[in-house]
Amino acid sequence: MPKLTIDEKNFSWHDFLWQAWSLPINWQHEQRVIIQTDEPKAGLLLMLASLLKGKSVVLDPKRSLSQGFILQNYEQQDLPKPTLTFLQLKRLLFHNKTKTCLFFCTSGSTGKPKLIRKNWSVLLAEAKALKHFYQLQKESYILCLASPFHLYGFLHGFLLPFLAEASTVLFTHPAIAVIEKSPSCDLLVSSPALWQQVKQYCQKQIAKIVVSSGAPFGRKRRTEINDLKIMPQAMWEILGSTETGGLGYRSLFAPEDRCYRLFPGINLSWRQHKLYVSSPYIMNKLLAIADLLETTGDGKGFYHRGRLDKVFKYSGRRYCLTEIEKALTSTLGLEAVACRFGSDPDATRGGILTAFVRGNITSLSQARIIYRSQTDLPFPDKFHFMAELRQDHMGKTVLPFN
Repeated sequence: MPKLTIDEKNFSWHDFLWQAWSLPINWQHEQRVIIQTDEPKAGLLLMLASLLKGKSVVLDPKRSLSQGFILQNYEQQDLPKPTLTFLQLKRLLFHNKTKTCLFFCTSGSTGKPKLIRKNWSVLLAEAKALKHFYQLQKESYILCLASPFHLYGFLHGFLLPFLAEASTVLFTHPAIAVIEKSPSCDLLVSSPALWQQVKQYCQKQIAKIVVSSGAPFGRKRRTEINDLKIMPQAMWEILGSTETGGLGYRSLFAPEDRCYRLFPGINLSWRQHKLYVSSPYIMNKLLAIADLLETTGDGKGFYHRGRLDKVFKYSGRRYCLTEIEKALTSTLGLEAVACRFGSDPDATRGGILTAFVRGNITSLSQARIIYRSQTDLPFPDKFHFMAELRQDHMGKTVLPFN
């Protein structure tokens, strides 16, 4: 029978829903519940309990919100014998699918956290599309290393297997030793930051499909794919965001092909010098893109050239932070670089360009000469030398706020 496994504890989908339905929570009149826990079992049970009672839910594992009806845990109890079938509970869960919403906290890595609203109808549409894309069945087995409190992990590690009634395993803190014990899977859900775990798993077990998202997979990881002892049938890199849902995919088996193919139902169009996406996974169906995308001639694909929030105006010209990071790395031999631009109307150039670097620069004046001899990109106004550039669970660099 299909089951949900969280940190090596097994539940049937029916038992898990029934446990959520039976939680002794003193429900208040607020229609929105804030779930503040990073523990998957507690978080998913509280989420399901809230949704079954017709409440909208905010997934806030980092506890960035301070006001509202907040749930952080639940009381353990002996469960009564189920009086509702799995199908009845499932119908209750999706009864108000156009009104009941989930809010995801996002963009906390390089900017202030914000809430993204998604209702059940768009989440279900994307989960059904992913089920078709991966060709999952009831007997399928999914191993998910991504957090279920972010859209990518929620869709792949919870809603997708729930709809397919497939078995799924969720790991809170994916340790290589634990993952190696897992049996072969039909779908391995990961991110670039967890590539070492994926490599170790594929030395002993079969993963028919590996999917990665959250950050660029990178050239070095691509070269290591050929070293896998047991090669997956397919390896996909997905590009998207919490706001847009999935946009496109490309095979990691073709390192020179940088083109993403659009998922079915996704369309890109230019309107008043802005690129918009039309998608069944967006509540308003149309949204301005926060990424720099170059569309293909046939309209069925695109190239990702960075993010709009990395584009800034400096001394009257527009630049991209990604280009500057690459130039600093190549010209000065730095191990890692991340840049930030802060607008300042009082600054001569329109703002302050700051570089956070890992590596050695013996002389900034000499470094400036070397840099400017090889590129016409601006040289940072400030440097912060870091012992490490910390990454979040998705592999995105987390910069200090100050």
